[in-house]
Amino acid sequence: MFRHELDATAYLSPLEIWQAEEFADHLDRAREFIRPWVGPSFVTDSVEGATATLARYADSAAADGGRLYGIWVDGVLRGGVMFVSFSAAAGVCEIGCWLEPAAEGRGLVMRAVCTLLDWALLGLRNMEIALTPPQLLANIHAVQRARGLTLSTDLKDPIKKSAAPINLDVEMETGTGKTYVYIKTIMELHKRYGWSKYIVVVPSIAIREGVKKSFDITAEHFQQLYGTKPRTFIYNSSRLHEIERFSSDAGVQVMIINVQAFNATGKDARRIYEVLDDFQSRKPIDVIAANRPILIIDEPQKIEGDAKKPSKSLETLTSFNALFALRYSATHRIERTKVHRLDAIDAYNQKLVKKIAVRGITVKHLAGSGAYLYIDGLEIGKGADFPKARVELEVQTAQGIKRQVKRLSRRANLHDISGGIEAYKGLFIRDVDAIRDRIELSNGEYVGAGEVTEDVAEDQKRRIQIREVIRAHLAKERELFAQGIKTLSLFFIDEVAKYRD
Repeated sequence: MFRHELDATAYLSPLEIWQAEEFADHLDRAREFIRPWVGPSFVTDSVEGATATLARYADSAAADGGRLYGIWVDGVLRGGVMFVSFSAAAGVCEIGCWLEPAAEGRGLVMRAVCTLLDWALLGLRNMEIALTPPQLLANIHAVQRARGLTLSTDLKDPIKKSAAPINLDVEMETGTGKTYVYIKTIMELHKRYGWSKYIVVVPSIAIREGVKKSFDITAEHFQQLYGTKPRTFIYNSSRLHEIERFSSDAGVQVMIINVQAFNATGKDARRIYEVLDDFQSRKPIDVIAANRPILIIDEPQKIEGDAKKPSKSLETLTSFNALFALRYSATHRIERTKVHRLDAIDAYNQKLVKKIAVRGITVKHLAGSGAYLYIDGLEIGKGADFPKARVELEVQTAQGIKRQVKRLSRRANLHDISGGIEAYKGLFIRDVDAIRDRIELSNGEYVGAGEVTEDVAEDQKRRIQIREVIRAHLAKERELFAQGIKTLSLFFIDEVAKYRD
C-alpha cells in the first residue's frame, strides 16, 4: 500500500477494509471529539460497524466517488482526511478531515488536505519511485535469484530511446493466462504502492478488444479480491473526456491502446499530439504524460522491432513519460531485465495447463513396397462394414494420378481401389483396429492414424498437419468445453516469411 509522508514521523495512506480493527480502535479514542461533526454511522463502536464504513467508502472509491485516507503518527492511526464526494464530470469535490487531540498542533491536517487538493486539481498521478538505482538493482537481484534467473548487470535499456527509465520483462508461455496476470499485477501495485494510472499497449485492434473483454469479465472477481476494480477504456481521439477522467479520477484507471492509434498520420490520429480548443487548450499527450503512467506492453516483439532496428512504435512510447514499463511475452526479441520466466514445462508442472499434446507426421516405410498411404483416422459405427479407416491413397483418374481419401473396411483391395496402380498390387486391408487406432495390411505391416507410408512433399505435410490439428482440436473442445477448460492449438514455424509465402 502506498504512503505519502507528511513529516518525519507521520504519513498519509488509504484506509482499507482489512484495517477495520485498527480503525475501530482509533474511533474509540477519537469518538467524543469528532462526534459533533460526522454522522452516527461513521463513529461506530464496533469492528463490524468500522468494517461497514470502510466497505461503503471502498464501493464509493470503485465508482470514482468518495475515498478515505488515514493519518498515521509513529505507526498509530490518529486521524484522516476524505473525499466526501468526488465528481470529475461535474468538476467538484468535497473534502472532510478529523484528528485525535494527541496529534493536533503539528499541521498534519493542513498538509493532508493540501495533498488531496493537489490530487483533485492536478490529477491523481503516480508517485515517483523513491529507491536509488543501486537499491532498485539489489531488489531485482533478489527476485532474479529466487527465480533462478541470470542477474542483470545494470538497468540500462539496450535501446537508446527507451520507453521508460525502468524496463522489466515477464516471460510467459502462450496460453498460461498472461492477461489475467498483468491485470492482477496492476491491482497488486495499486494495493501496495497506490499507483493507479496504467496504459496497456497492444499490437492490434483484435488483441485490444480481447484485452478489454478480459478486464470486463474479471472486474467483479477483482472487486471481491481487492475491494475495488479497474476502470478501463479504449483510447479514442474523439472521446477526450475519457482522458480527463483517467487523469483526475480516483481508483485504478487503465487506458488500452493499440499501436496503430498513435502511429497513424491521419488528422484524427494526430489529435493526441495537438493543442485542442475542446480540451482546454491542452495536448492530450501532455495530460497523459503528467500522470507518470505505468506501461503494460502486451506482445512487445510485435510492437518494438529488434535491438538493431527499433520500430517507430517504440520511439513513440517515450511520449507517455512512463514511470516504468512491464513487458509480457513468450518470445521477447529485445532482452531487458527479466524478472519472471514461465516456460511450457513450468506451466505443465504447475498444472497451469491440463495437458500438452504434440502431433507430428510419422513416416513409416512398407517393406518391399512403394505404395503411398496416409491413415487420416478411424470411424466406429453400426453395421458389418464397421469400423472403417479413412485412408488417403493414390488413385488413377482420367486426369492422372490423384490422392484421394477413401473410407475402407476389412478386406478392401487397395490395388482395385487405386484403379490398378502397380505399387498397391497384392495389398489389401486385413484388419481395422479401432482400439489401437491402426490398420493391418496383408503384408503384416501396421499403419497407425497420423502415419504416412512414404515421404511427402512439404506442402502435402502441411495440409496433413493442418487437417489433423483441426480435427483433434474440435474433438478436444467437445470433451473439455463443459469443464470450462480452454483448448488451444498452436502451429510452430521458424520464420514468419515462410508462413506468408
